[in-house]
Amino acid sequence: MIAVTAEHTWNNGEEIKSSTCTEKGEKEFFCIVCGEKRKEKIKELVHTYKTTVTKATTAKNGSVIEKCTACGDIKSSRIIPSVTTVVLKSSSQTYNGKAKKPSVIVKNSSGKVVDNHNYTVVYKNNKKIGKGAVIIELKGNYTGIITKTFKILPKGTTISGKITARPKGFLVKWKKQKKNITGYQIQYSTNKKFKKKATVTKTVKKKSVTKMNVKKLKPEKKYYVRIRTYKTVKGRKYCSGWSKAKSVIIKK
Repeated sequence: MIAVTAEHTWNNGEEIKSSTCTEKGEKEFFCIVCGEKRKEKIKELVHTYKTTVTKATTAKNGSVIEKCTACGDIKSSRIIPSVTTVVLKSSSQTYNGKAKKPSVIVKNSSGKVVDNHNYTVVYKNNKKIGKGAVIIELKGNYTGIITKTFKILPKGTTISGKITARPKGFLVKWKKQKKNITGYQIQYSTNKKFKKKATVTKTVKKKSVTKMNVKKLKPEKKYYVRIRTYKTVKGRKYCSGWSKAKSVIIKK
């Protein structure tokens, strides 16, 4: 027979409700002397957070979410803006026999520059005159591949000396560009800015030619003349920049 005492003698208790990370559990005890019962709350569990990264693409935003795997509580959340703009610092380069590697600027939908540790850059067909390619492969918190192209243009030339005025025409000479061109283009215009309606373009198809006679022009009229080189690659002309223009007043 158990003696009656002034104080209860509680057992070790039994868990009647488990704790979660959002709610306290409960444990029940009973007195082994008199059988009286009591309950106690059990402390909540600690959240088990897991970070999930959804990578941003060129079309959709991504995200970084820190979320409890048990209850779904979100500790933190941020958007990774999509990549919307890729710009080459230079869309054209002048041929010099060396590989061309124009710098790349990548921006997101917020207009901010994406740090270059988030992508790799590979250059292709970037040594010869023609069309080069830049392949940008996103990585880290981004995914996707973007390809941009740029031109490698031939070296230009300049007009030699003064342009010789002739009756209703002129004679223009230029410096020979010996390598890596197909020919030349000469433009002459009554407009200093070479506006289309007032401008004529003549093509010289041999790189060995270094002069041209232009006829049937308006006498006593000032003409502006400039020249550039070109090279034909796979049926397409790649042209150098225009030379500095020179002027001539046509004779009667």
